[in-house]
Order: sequence, then structure tokens, then C-alpha cells
Amino acid sequence: MSMRKVVYLSGPIRDEDLFQVARNLRRFHDFHALLIHWGFAVINPAIDWAALGSGPKLTVDELLDNDRALIQASDVVLQLRGWESSKGATIEQVWALEFGVPCVPETGKVSTQLALYDALGTTALGLKRPR
Repeated sequence: MSMRKVVYLSGPIRDEDLFQVARNLRRFHDFHALLIHWGFAVINPAIDWAALGSGPKLTVDELLDNDRALIQASDVVLQLRGWESSKGATIEQVWALEFGVPCVPETGKVSTQLALYDALGTTALGLKRPR
């Protein structure tokens, strides 16, 4: 039995414009569902941030500390559009590179799926990707 590959979602979440925050969260959740459909296991920090942020007040640094460990446990980081302008996502890229976890920027649905397979050298379920 093969283990599903783990994708960590990275990208902008916070913004001064609450409508932009809603759009960012929608993008995380849309890709979360799509990745599950493709057979991946997903780590979605937008869910963690919502859950952790609703309890005792945590700082951004405390939330990011949690993300560092999750990136280390991931097989690949999917960088959602706009990640370059996100302080947290750029930090996550540094950590991923430090841990040897490949980063794949979002391009389009099908090309992103193929780029994930290429980065992993396998399909979502760990099967060798046909060439």
C-alpha cells in the first residue's frame, strides 16, 4: 500500500482589505479540494490559522513556527499565486529549500498537477509517473 504524497499550500492569506482576505482563503480552499481530488494529502495553513486564531491570541510568528514543522513533514510546497508578495510565504519558501522540500508555483490547474508530479517524480499516491 502506498502513502499519499503531502502537499503544503503556501500563499498570501492576510491583507488589509477584508475582501482580499476572503479571496485568498477561497483560493486556499479551492486548491485544497482539488488536491484531494487528485489524490494528495493536503496541509492547508489557512485552516490552521483560522482555527488557531480563533482561540487564544497567537502572534504571526507563533503561527509561522507551527507552519515550519508542517513544511518539514511535507513532500512538496505548492505556491499559490501572489506568494512572492507574502511575507509568510517567502519565509516558507526559505524553510522548504532548507529542508529539501521542492516548491512548485501555481500555473494552471492541469499544468500545476503535472508540475507537482514532476517535482515528486511520482503520482499523488507515490506510483511512478509514466513517461
